[in-house]
Order: sequence, then C-alpha cells, then structure tokens
Amino acid sequence: MNLLDFFLQIGLIISKFSEKYNQYTMLIASKPTLIDKEIISSLHFNSKLTVDQHPKLKAQLSEATKLGNSYRRKVSILFQDDDGLKRVDTTIWANGTKFICLKGGVWIPIRRIVEVRV
Repeated sequence: MNLLDFFLQIGLIISKFSEKYNQYTMLIASKPTLIDKEIISSLHFNSKLTVDQHPKLKAQLSEATKLGNSYRRKVSILFQDDDGLKRVDTTIWANGTKFICLKGGVWIPIRRIVEVRV
C-alpha cells in the first residue's frame, strides 16, 4: 500500500464516522416527547427499527444503574418507540443484555435506547 492509498483509506473511514455521527446528532436534535414512566408499558416496540445509539451507551447504562441503586438518582433516558423519540426521567434499577429495568418493573429494550443523560 502506498501513501496515497493509505490516505484514501483514512478519508473513507473518517467519512463513514462523520456520516454516522451526523445521523446520531440529527436524531438527538429532534425534540423528544417527555413522558411519565408509567406510560412506557403501553408503548410499542414491535418494528425492527434500529436507532443510532450513543457510542458509549453501555457505559452510560452501567453508570446510571449504579446511581439508581446507590443514590436513587434519576437520569434522562432518550429512546425511540414505534411512534417516535421519547424521553423519561427515572431511575434505572437493572440492565441486562437486551433490556433495562426501571423502578416499578417497567422495561425498555436496549436496542431502542439512544442515550442516557446523567
């Protein structure tokens, strides 16, 4: 591989990253609907929709779970159901590989979570 090919590869990588980042920031820029935690069980997550997630979502979920269990601290969870972007302010009691559990036994699929704000 010569130097020109190397820089072309780097350019492609940066371009793909930039495209993903722009999709993520556009989703966050749209105004989420603030909802009560009790409504989540009536929301639908049936479609195979995939959302652009924050690059450090797993770390955010872990930190939010620690804060919820240790200090009963609320966090803002941005997620997308079948109808659009939602936000809920609550405590996360547990997180697994596919779902998070909120206070009161309410579950949200991780594949639909965009970001957790502490």
